[in-house]
Order: sequence, then structure tokens, then C-alpha cells
Amino acid sequence: VVHTVNAFVERDAPNVVVLRTFAMDALELVAASGQFGAIEAMATLREYRFDLAANTVAQREWADVRGEFPVVNPAFMGRAHRYAWATVFADTGEAYGVGFLKFDFDTGAVQRHTYADGGRAGEVVFVPRHGAAADAAEDDGYLCTFVYVPATNSSQWRLFDAADLSEVAVVQLPARVPFGFH
Repeated sequence: VVHTVNAFVERDAPNVVVLRTFAMDALELVAASGQFGAIEAMATLREYRFDLAANTVAQREWADVRGEFPVVNPAFMGRAHRYAWATVFADTGEAYGVGFLKFDFDTGAVQRHTYADGGRAGEVVFVPRHGAAADAAEDDGYLCTFVYVPATNSSQWRLFDAADLSEVAVVQLPARVPFGFH
């Protein structure tokens, strides 16, 4: 288990605790030129269902995509939720995000947004839409992140609609923002 998405008690089964998390079978960081940058095994989204009455655990893998650094709408933390978003990585194994994923736990759908300009980023942050009604949709908000654009050696702050993953705003920053681990 690497980074937890969320955990909650099942609505119709109070003895069942559901844990959604990114997990992997093995973690191996590979040193390249003295820098740890490539990750050989990346996490996939999994769900564990702990039945406390039956003393059993069931595991399910949600999607065969490499991702990490998940986020949910903070109003749903510790509660049953429909959506989660996470950073998606390049197929090359490099340890930076090339976009993000949206998981729909009701339908099983996975949407992917890739930064069109070759941008690289870390995790996204969910921001609920200001003024949203108390009964607003769970994905009524925004995702934001800092994106590094290698072609121009510059950084931008980008804002996306959390519902449809469309880009809402781009702010060009006066200096490059270095990568952090996350």
C-alpha cells in the first residue's frame, strides 16, 4: 500500500470497511546517473473490503493503469464516494506525471487527461467550487497543479474542471517551479 484514496464503512453492510488505495506488489527505485528517477513498479488502484464479521478480506484491482497521489473531494473523506483523481505516469517509468486520471467507482469508468504540450507535473489538488450548493455533485470543483513544460523550461499553474477534465485556466509563472517528490 502506497497512498490511500479513502476508506469508509459500507452503507448497507456496517461490518464492512472499504479501503481504496494505490498499491504495488514490489517497489524498486532504479538509480540512473546517481539520481533516483525511474520507478520500475508503479502502483495500481485497488480496493480492499474488510468484512469484520466474517474475518475476511477481498481485493479488487480497479484499472490496469499506473497512477499515484490520489485525491477525493474533501467533503467525502471517510465517507462513501464516487470519484477519485490521481496522477498518471509516463509508460517510460520516469517518476513524474504526464497527466491525471478520474476514476468513477459507480460505473468503473476511467478518464485520462494528458498534458498536451509535454507538460510534467506532480499531484493534483481538489478544490470544491466556491458557492456550490450543499447537494452539489461530488465532482463539482476544480483540480489544480503546477506543470513544468520542458520545451520552454517554464512552469505554469493550471486549473481543470474536475467533472469533465477540461482546462479552465493557465497562469504562466515568472520562474520555473522545481519538482518536489510530492
